[in-house]
Amino acid sequence: MNYLITLLLFFPFFLCAELSVPHIFSDHMVLQRDRTVPVWGKAEPGDTIRVDIGDVQMETVAGLDGRWRVDFPPRPASFDPVRIKVSDGTQTLVFEDVLVGEVWLCSGQSNMEFRTLSSKDGDLELAMATHPEIRLYKVERATAQEPRFSASALWQVASSESVADFSAVGYFFGRDLRQVLDVPLGLIDASWGGTPAIAWTRNEAMDSHPLLTEKALEWEEMLVDYDEREAAWKVKRDAWMEKKGFIFEALDTGVDPKAADWHTVGVDTQDWQAVVLPTSIEAVYGKMDGAVWFRRTVSLPASMRGQALTLSLGRIADYEQTWVNGVRVGGTDRSMGDAYKWVRTYPVPAALTEGDELVITVRVFDRWSTGGFVGASASMFLRGETEELTLAGPGWTARIETRVGNVLPPWQYKHWQDAPKGPLSPDDQNRPANLAYGMLGPVAPYALRGAIWYQGESDAGWEPARYGERLRVMIEDWRLWWGIPDLEFGVVQLANYQQPQFEVSDSAWARLRESQRQLVRELPHSGLAVTIDIGEADDIHPLNKQEVARRLARWALTDVYGRLLLRGGPEAESVQFAEGKALIRFSQIGTGLRALNGPALHGFTVAGGDGVFVPAQASIEGKDAVRVFSDAVPEPVHVRYAWQMNPVQANLSNRERLPAGPFELMREDVETK
Repeated sequence: MNYLITLLLFFPFFLCAELSVPHIFSDHMVLQRDRTVPVWGKAEPGDTIRVDIGDVQMETVAGLDGRWRVDFPPRPASFDPVRIKVSDGTQTLVFEDVLVGEVWLCSGQSNMEFRTLSSKDGDLELAMATHPEIRLYKVERATAQEPRFSASALWQVASSESVADFSAVGYFFGRDLRQVLDVPLGLIDASWGGTPAIAWTRNEAMDSHPLLTEKALEWEEMLVDYDEREAAWKVKRDAWMEKKGFIFEALDTGVDPKAADWHTVGVDTQDWQAVVLPTSIEAVYGKMDGAVWFRRTVSLPASMRGQALTLSLGRIADYEQTWVNGVRVGGTDRSMGDAYKWVRTYPVPAALTEGDELVITVRVFDRWSTGGFVGASASMFLRGETEELTLAGPGWTARIETRVGNVLPPWQYKHWQDAPKGPLSPDDQNRPANLAYGMLGPVAPYALRGAIWYQGESDAGWEPARYGERLRVMIEDWRLWWGIPDLEFGVVQLANYQQPQFEVSDSAWARLRESQRQLVRELPHSGLAVTIDIGEADDIHPLNKQEVARRLARWALTDVYGRLLLRGGPEAESVQFAEGKALIRFSQIGTGLRALNGPALHGFTVAGGDGVFVPAQASIEGKDAVRVFSDAVPEPVHVRYAWQMNPVQANLSNRERLPAGPFELMREDVETK
C-alpha cells in the first residue's frame, strides 16, 4: 500500500499509462539467434509485466519511471514462426510471424540510404524481390538529443514493394547472407544522406576524445540565442519570399465550406476520381499542394462485425483527418511537426462495426512537395481479432478540396541561392548525437549480430587522417549501448570518385581511406569492403550496390561466420626497405597475386626522406609480395598505393580478381607527412 501511495504522489501522469513497446517489436520481426534477446517497454509503474516468446515466459516489474526490460536466453535459428505476447494483466500486445535468424543494422549516409529501386538493374531487382524469410525495418529520419522511445516503422516482409525504398546495400547484403547461411535475415536501415559520424555518436561517448568534444562545444556555441536569431531570419525570409511571389509552406485553414459534408456516409461521390492506394497526390493530380479527400467503402465479413477494429493507413504526407462511418477516429495536424514519418493507426470502436459496411474517409493536407499515401501497401489494413483486410489497391476514390500554389520547400536549393541564410538548428541532422538518439535510440538495444557502415564522404573535410579515431569512438559506443562487446562492424571504404588521376597526388579521400584501413586492422570484430574499382567518376552515388554488398557479405561470411577463406583482396601486412627497393608482403592473396588488365602493375609511388612522392615501378615477387622502386628515389622510406581520389591505374589484385585497397607504409622511424 505504501508503494502505491508513493506512486500516486510522485508519478500521477502514469496512472493511465498504456502498456507499450517500441515499434521495433512488431509482426514479422526477426530475433537474433544465439544471443540474449532483450524486450523492453513502458507501463504503469509497479505493474507486473509478462513476456512470452513461444513457450518461454519471463516476468518483471515496471520501475518508478514506468520502464521495464526482460532478457530472454539465446535461441537457435528457426523458420517456424513464433508468437510474442506482452501483458500487464489487463492489456496484451501480440506479435505474430516472428522468426529467429541473423539481424544486421545498416547505417551511414547517402550511399547506405541509396534505395534499391534506384540501384543498378533496380527494376529487375524488384521483380526478383520475393524473400519471405528476409524482413526489413526502415527507421524514419528523426533527430533528438535524448533517445527516442520508438520509431514509426513496422517490420515488413521483403517484397517488390517493401524493398524498393530500402537501403540497396543493406538489402543485397542480407540477400547474400540468406542464400549462404540458410537462416532468416532481419535488416534495420537507419541512414541519412550527407551526415557525419559524430551525429551517430552519443554525447556521453565524446568525452573520451578531445576532437569530438571540441566539435560538440562548437555546435553548442552556435546554438546560443538560436530562437532570437531564427526569428530575425524568418522576418528576412518572409520578406524575400513575398518579393519572389513564393510561400514557404501551404497552411491548412480548415475544411472549405463546400466540403463540409464530405466525411458523411451519404455524400454523393459520382464526381470523385477512382484511385489505387497507396499513391501520392502528385501521381493523381500532378504538381500541387493543398487538401485532397480519399474515400472507400469496405465490406465487413461477419467475423469482424460488432468488435473493435484497428485501422492502419500507413504513412501519410503531411497531415490528415480520418472518419469511419462519419465519425472521426483520428488525425494529425501541424502541431505534430513532421507527421509524414508516422504510420497512422487508429482504433475503430465496436459501435461503428455493427453493420456489414464501413465507409472510410480521409482528408489529406499536403503542405509541400510530395503528399498523399506514401507508406507501404502492407501498412494499409483493417484488423480484427482473428482476421485482417487489406486496404491497399483499387476501390478508393479521391477529390480535390483546395489547391495552394507557389509553395517553395527548403530543399529546392536552386531557388534559394540568393535567399537570407538561416542559423543552424538544434534539430540539424549534422549536430553531434542527433542521429544516435533520433534514429538509433528507437532500436537500441535490439539484439544484433552486427552493423554495416557506409559513410565517410561527409567527414573528408575534417581531419580525414583522424577519421578512424572518431569512428572507433562511435563503434565502441554502439557496442556499449547494445551491450554486445563483440558486435561485428563492416566498413565500406570510400570508392573512387571524380575524374581519373594519373599523376602523383594527395587528397583528403586518400587519407580517409587509409584511416579506415588502419581502424579495421586494429579493432577486433571489424572488417573493410574495398570499393576502389566500382565507383563512378561523375557520381558520388555509384549504382552498383550489388558488388558493394557482395564484398561486405564476403567479409562477414569469412570473419564472422567462417564459411569462406577469403574475405577480400590482397592486404598489405608489412614492408622492408633495402637496396633502394620496398618489398611489401600481403595476406589474403588467395591463389596468388596478379595484375588486372595487363601484365604490369601500376598505382605505386615512393618517397625518400624528403617526403616527395614519385611514380614507381612494381613487380610481383613470389606468391605474396610486391617489389617497388624508382630510379629517382635511391633510398625509399615511404610507399603508397592507389593514393589518388580516383586511382584508375591501380590494378593489384589476387587471382580471384578481388582488388587490393589503397594503403600507405613507411619505415618505422619515418613520420607521416
